[in-house]
Amino acid sequence: MPYDDRGLMNETNRNIILDTLPENGTMLEYGIGFTSIWFLENMKEGQNLISIEHVPEWTEKILEMADEKELSDKHTILLSNPPPKFLLPVEGKKEPVIVDPYSTPLEELAVAMSDYINIPGTDFGEIDTFLIDGIARASCLAVVSKTCQPDAAIFLHDWETRREWYDWIVPVFSKVEEPTPNLLRLYV
Repeated sequence: MPYDDRGLMNETNRNIILDTLPENGTMLEYGIGFTSIWFLENMKEGQNLISIEHVPEWTEKILEMADEKELSDKHTILLSNPPPKFLLPVEGKKEPVIVDPYSTPLEELAVAMSDYINIPGTDFGEIDTFLIDGIARASCLAVVSKTCQPDAAIFLHDWETRREWYDWIVPVFSKVEEPTPNLLRLYV
């Protein structure tokens, strides 16, 4: 499968995040993609990645790519249930329409997403670096803020274009840095 740069987080952000991962450290990312493959290719011996995803087809594509590149030994992928679709009234339509929540504020709703947000069987206290880059990001940040180790590196991607989606959760953190316009680093 060819490597597709369109799905990659920019190089500056990738390096900022990976540089926080200690030797023999574990990174957990919400949302899987080509950036996951880049992390795996650039991690040092002993570093590991846990990815949580909700789209089976996307998960299969990344699993296949990781296998082809012989990276699966340091990658754990957890597949959760997909978020619900919403039946909503739409102006100009007589009947409600099923709305896909992706790339809309609806993707932030945590309805029926407990297995994605809380990741059963995962001890957040053992995670060194968190990348929040999937759905229900504010809810994921809330859980991470209360369960991670005090010195964990926590990153929120796509901050700039969705600032109003996350402005309620950011003040929960003791310190906030903006290393690039679309990446926040948060401290508990």
